[in-house]
Order: sequence, then structure tokens, then C-alpha cells
Amino acid sequence: MTGKELRRWHPAGTDRAAAERLATKLAAEETRRIEAVRSLTFGAYLTSQWLPAKKLHLATSTYKGYERNVVRHILPVLGRTSLRRLRYQQIESLYDALLHPTEGEGLSPKTVYEIHLLIRGALTDALRRGLVTRNVALVARARSNARCRRSKARRGPKNSSGPSCAPQQGTGSSRSCGSPP
Repeated sequence: MTGKELRRWHPAGTDRAAAERLATKLAAEETRRIEAVRSLTFGAYLTSQWLPAKKLHLATSTYKGYERNVVRHILPVLGRTSLRRLRYQQIESLYDALLHPTEGEGLSPKTVYEIHLLIRGALTDALRRGLVTRNVALVARARSNARCRRSKARRGPKNSSGPSCAPQQGTGSSRSCGSPP
């Protein structure tokens, strides 16, 4: 997507009235297309367009994992958000809620990272299709390593065998939470 306007030729003949009818018809079609994109929610896009397209190219077990993560974790939080109004802060909030829920045990950092990859891939595809103007998941990331260390200390020795957070993407550091500085 270069952002360059895409022009199409529609022959209208030599009759001016026919040309005006064709122009009106094309304008109405474009308005309907824009309204459909504007009202498309992230959940509807994931379940009706992106997941079915992925099903053709993925192994069954991989597809089931994608579907499970979408239904269990993404749809309840971001499903009703308009695709064009989705912001990186909402995605970061989702990651934080998955890692550190108010009740019960949070998801592992690896699972949250897999959910991040899923969201990023879906939004990349939406960008390619012209449904969004930018991929906000490229900006979103999980909370800082200091917060992960605090949560690791709260959990105790049960999870002390390995890092408690995935590497932060886009920070230039490959160091994981729990590894030496």
C-alpha cells in the first residue's frame, strides 16, 4: 500500500445522462464500502475474515490454538472495538490484564507473546487489505521488566526456574525478565 490513489476506468458511452447515472451508482457503491469498513469491529474481522483465511494455510492444531486465543482472550476485551478505532493502549491494557489479572493466575508471558503475534498478524493483513491505515500492534508491547520482576517476587519460588517475561520487542534488548542485567 503506497497510499497512492487507485483510479479505475468505467466506460460510460457518449450519452451524458448515462454517464451521470453511472457516476451516481459508483459513488453509492463507494459510500456503502466505506460504511461497511467503518462499522467493522475487530472481533467481526477476526472471526469472519482473518481466521477463515488462515484456516486454509495452517495446520489444524495451529488453527485451533489461534481460534482458542481469539475466543478466550481477544474477543471479550477487544471484540466490540471498531477496527479503525483500535489503539495501542487498548492492546497494551489487554496484555497487562492477561499477565496480571485481578483474580487468579495470569497467563504465561509466552502465551501473551503468542497473542501479540496473532493480533499483529491480523492487523498486518487488515493493513494490506486497506481496512486500517496503520498497524497499532507494532507499537504495543507488554509492561516493563521491573513490573515483571515484582510479579515474579510475589509468585515466589514456584516460577523461579526461568524468566518470567518474554523479551521486550522494539527495545533493542534481547534480555528477558529474570535474566541478569
